[in-house]
Amino acid sequence: MLHKLTVFLLALGTTLPSHAQEEMTPSHPQGWSLQRLQEESQRLLRQQGITSNTGRSTSIEGSEELETKTILVECEEGESIDAKLDKHAERLIIEIRGICEENVLIQRDHVVLRGADPATDGIRGRSGDPKATLTLRDVSSITIENLSIGGGPDSGLLVIGSDEIEVRNSWFRDNGIWGVAMTRSTVVFEESLLESNTFGGFLVSGYASLFCRDCTVRGGFFSVGLSFHSTGQFVDMTIETPFIGIASLSNTEVSVFGSTHIAGSIVAGGNSSIRLFGTSVVGSPFFIKHEISDNSYLLMDRWLDHSAPGDPIITQSSVTGDIVVESFSKVTMLWDSTLTGELLCIGGGDAFCRSRSNIIGPVRFCRSCDGF
Repeated sequence: MLHKLTVFLLALGTTLPSHAQEEMTPSHPQGWSLQRLQEESQRLLRQQGITSNTGRSTSIEGSEELETKTILVECEEGESIDAKLDKHAERLIIEIRGICEENVLIQRDHVVLRGADPATDGIRGRSGDPKATLTLRDVSSITIENLSIGGGPDSGLLVIGSDEIEVRNSWFRDNGIWGVAMTRSTVVFEESLLESNTFGGFLVSGYASLFCRDCTVRGGFFSVGLSFHSTGQFVDMTIETPFIGIASLSNTEVSVFGSTHIAGSIVAGGNSSIRLFGTSVVGSPFFIKHEISDNSYLLMDRWLDHSAPGDPIITQSSVTGDIVVESFSKVTMLWDSTLTGELLCIGGGDAFCRSRSNIIGPVRFCRSCDGF
């Protein structure tokens, strides 16, 4: 089934490099019981020594009153970002010019990494260094702006146990594993691009939370993968991949709002949910079926856009491609949401639709799809 293939691919794509295994040992064994569900995510949790369901919470109230130090890094002149992380400054702004070839680790709060243009400024991971190009570990109040981060053999950005992380107008391209991987962290993205990363754009795993607005995610086996009690909210997005657009697995929740277009299959499994509000989904040419399994839930609802004066603009959700609902999972189609494809319910799965006429294709074994 597609769900099993998704688990397998995520397991392949999420292994931490050997250096991380040497540096980080668990404080006690993890007790996950789901069979091989995103093996890399399990390793990521264990190798960081994660024992709780909360990230590091550091208040940034009053941060505007901190003493600020601004430093210019000229990459083309051989200067290093890592060497400029002055731990004595209360708030540090690093202005980056050019592309610095290094792997950067930030372990202090209140840092801004800022370029002028992601087309010219950023960080490229060293080809022989099996680390993420940029790692944020146990920090708070970090801003990344106008930078390109990528080109290394590992992930572009790795966020561990961190809160109040903001990324704006940045590119994460051509990374060897994920564009961005995070665990036990809260991260906000705006107007950013994740493209041509080997396994995919986002991996959100282990009590992590991601909010992304006006972002584009292209390529990879997965555009977005969530696992282990994580959440994702996506607004006005473009998600394009020939394989899996969104995978929500193992007690995760995904909500997609506004004028978001997903080209790729959607998968929910292991007591997870995907909620679509005014979203269009076109199935993958390779994985045509969308799969909702193992007591999971898909909601298709409308989106009310109140941004202009007068009555709101109403956008209905639409899905193209067959949907398989199995193992006591549910699909709910509200208002005039549409499905172009087969709706198949097996193994205790069921679907609720406002009108049978909103489904252009056969409906098989879905007892509740004749209206409410």
